[in-house]
Amino acid sequence: MEQFVRNSQALKLLVVHRQEENSEEKESRAAVKFIVEMIGRVLDQQHVRATLERVRCNAHPLYLDGVTCVGTGVFPEAAMALNHSCLPNVLPSFDPRTRTLAFHAITEIPKGSTVEYSYIDLLQTRRRRQSLLLKGFDFDCICDRCTTEAKEQDHAEEEQEEARVMEQLMQIVNSNQSDVKKRIAHLKKEHENVFKRSSEAQFALYTAEMQMARVQCDWTNVIKAADMLLEIWTRCGLPDHYHTTETLHLQICLAAKQAGMIDKAKASAQKVSTIRRICGYSHPDTPIG
Repeated sequence: MEQFVRNSQALKLLVVHRQEENSEEKESRAAVKFIVEMIGRVLDQQHVRATLERVRCNAHPLYLDGVTCVGTGVFPEAAMALNHSCLPNVLPSFDPRTRTLAFHAITEIPKGSTVEYSYIDLLQTRRRRQSLLLKGFDFDCICDRCTTEAKEQDHAEEEQEEARVMEQLMQIVNSNQSDVKKRIAHLKKEHENVFKRSSEAQFALYTAEMQMARVQCDWTNVIKAADMLLEIWTRCGLPDHYHTTETLHLQICLAAKQAGMIDKAKASAQKVSTIRRICGYSHPDTPIG
């Protein structure tokens, strides 16, 4: 692996956040044993294990234009220079032609500020973000956003209820039954308190409503749902220029074209182009629709 990054010391310099042995440890040991046997015992198990740990804790997901994940890659310089934040100021973009990873500023970065990007989806509660980061990257996040939210009152039982409701919502959406719209309306009414207090649950609900409206060619409601999703995103203080906002403005643009709302379609297309350019998309000015 060191040969691929052209630096025999590159992987050794990467940080590994090691937790106590867990249920995945057995799978990890089995993977190490398999690799050592497959390559004819050229490397010892300790070296392979250490390499896998560094890859797991430092690998970057490789997204093409913010949507399609084509795998993961280890970029030692990026891993050592940039840390995670749940409120990032840069966004990575992968160029498959040159096999390079570039980071683009998505907001103004004051002199002396840390350059940070996010390993995970931004619109989740602190508890869920912490859980994902601990499980996937073996560290407890202490970014500014998590530190600020940690001072707020913790409601573990409410979060568990929200998780159950969102799981029910996903099951309904994926059921492909004819009464999906009716069942979602019933869930919304039954758990009105959850959808009122939880931005994450609201986001999941309006995403489902937008998808349903798109399937039914109900362009007015596609726009209405996408506008609500953008409002929730902004209310949570998340970046204006991000893959999520590009997708939502694109949905508004396409729906507005179908609905004959020319001015709204043009305005949304301009926002899509701006976000793509700032986020480093390979073809930011590609015509929409």
